Amino acid sequence: MKRLLVGLTIGITTFFMGRAVGFHYVQGPLAQNEGIAHCTILWDPGAEPEIVYAIDPVEYREELKEVYNAALEDELLGKRYLVVSERTSPGDWFAGVDPGNQMSGLQKETFDSYRAGNEQITFIDDLIRDYPAVHLLKDNDSQAIFKENRNGWMEFAKRFPSAKGFIQFSAVGFNLGHTQALVSVEHQCGGVCGDGKFMLLRKTNGVWRIQRKVVTWE
Repeated sequence: MKRLLVGLTIGITTFFMGRAVGFHYVQGPLAQNEGIAHCTILWDPGAEPEIVYAIDPVEYREELKEVYNAALEDELLGKRYLVVSERTSPGDWFAGVDPGNQMSGLQKETFDSYRAGNEQITFIDDLIRDYPAVHLLKDNDSQAIFKENRNGWMEFAKRFPSAKGFIQFSAVGFNLGHTQALVSVEHQCGGVCGDGKFMLLRKTNGVWRIQRKVVTWE
């Protein structure tokens, strides 16, 4: 009996050690103690590793809301309300920007955090839905407007008569001290109408304020 128990113990230990080879937790540029996310690599034999970046919804939720709120206040100037997509735009527009000149003061860790966080689409409806004068453009509504109509923008104007198109945010990148943030804003208003820009924000005395805006395309 004693020999049987020893054998079972060795077998179970060997099994779980083998499983551990297939699952790795890796602290990347956005590790929880260094940024807004953690990086998990799931390994499957015969397949490339899948890297998933996830925003920590507990520790940084309020800070993310504050950054988006600062950007929303700026976008709302001169408008009755904003239509905002619930999905982030994973686009990277740094190809047309000289960070050394146009983005003076941008820290490398903020830039790296932004790039990593935008490797996938994120739903941010729970971060912006409570902001006054914001109408969320839900994913299914966007499909119904632009995929199921010959003239999607005409249908959009019927649903949102006073809106000048809609905006789509990126995910937010932070520096390690969470005193600097980078977010991009894409404005869509028609086939040949729209623009995109970066907003560099700084946290001073506990308040996030826009420090610099750089238009990247229009």
